[in-house]
Amino acid sequence: MNNTINTETFAWVFGHVLVTITNEKISNIFLSFSDSALVVSDKLSELSTRAFYVINNDKIDDNIPLIFDHGTDFQLKVWNMLKTIPRGKTATYKEIAQQIGMPLASRAVANACGANPIPILVPCHRAIRSDGSLGGYNSGIVIKKFLLDREKLS
Repeated sequence: MNNTINTETFAWVFGHVLVTITNEKISNIFLSFSDSALVVSDKLSELSTRAFYVINNDKIDDNIPLIFDHGTDFQLKVWNMLKTIPRGKTATYKEIAQQIGMPLASRAVANACGANPIPILVPCHRAIRSDGSLGGYNSGIVIKKFLLDREKLS
């Protein structure tokens, strides 16, 4: 398979975001790169522009084409389930495990959330612990709390 991979960067409140586009679909988003690590793109492609508006302004765009170019079958089930959690809502790792038919896999669900290659667009920040605490977040708990609070206001 001939994969065309492009990367673009843009600024957001926590530093910079690196977007990887594989065959005209977003395949990875890396949050919170430091200012010195990247040069911000002068002009973004259509896909990166759409991701920019979702990430910076919490706009809804459920039609951004995404591709998971790696991940186990279990991770893919979790990541696809995360996309069904409504904006402003949360689901526990246990609830997600039950929804994918693996009720004892709460910890594995949390690990799959941590391995999510497309954060925010695949809203792993909406997955929390059963006790209501936030749990972890690959880009840091401050960012998870920021994202959840922002969604409650919109």
